[in-house]
Amino acid sequence: PIAAETPSINMGGSRKVKKRLTVNLARETLMNYALSLLSFEIYQDSDINGLFKLTSIQIGNRAGGNTLQYTGTMDIVTGNIKGTPGHIKPLYLNRSSVTLRHAKAEEQNIRIVPTYSPIREKEVEAIFTINGRTYKYIIPEGTCWNKGYKYSYKLYFDGKDIRLHDSVAYIWTPKLKKK
Repeated sequence: PIAAETPSINMGGSRKVKKRLTVNLARETLMNYALSLLSFEIYQDSDINGLFKLTSIQIGNRAGGNTLQYTGTMDIVTGNIKGTPGHIKPLYLNRSSVTLRHAKAEEQNIRIVPTYSPIREKEVEAIFTINGRTYKYIIPEGTCWNKGYKYSYKLYFDGKDIRLHDSVAYIWTPKLKKK
């Protein structure tokens, strides 16, 4: 969860923290101005056949890493978040699993606290659970996830490893649900 502190000005002109708001990263929130969005599309490599089911995605710091923050306090004026390093809890998919395909992969999204400095070598990893086994993808050195941006990763699974095919970053504009 992210706590947001809203400043309040009393008649004497001094600032006091008046309210604390907690936001759960796993829930649908319109906080694209303060968070980063990671989007993963995992394709089954065309060289392999079989049924492969993705059940969870987890992203976090490897042992000793501290770049990725999983909880913290947001300055409501700047949108910056001062956080605590760690692993984000696994994202379990909305359904029990997603079947990997050779084409038309389903997008899996994770909201994260932005990284305010580039990721160091082998510091942050994404862990995918496919058919009950875990597969790691090491986030490349120098990667930086800025607030308000969506980072889309197209990955291929060959039955043994997950490898990057393509990645792109763009301004994150959330899709609003129609009522």
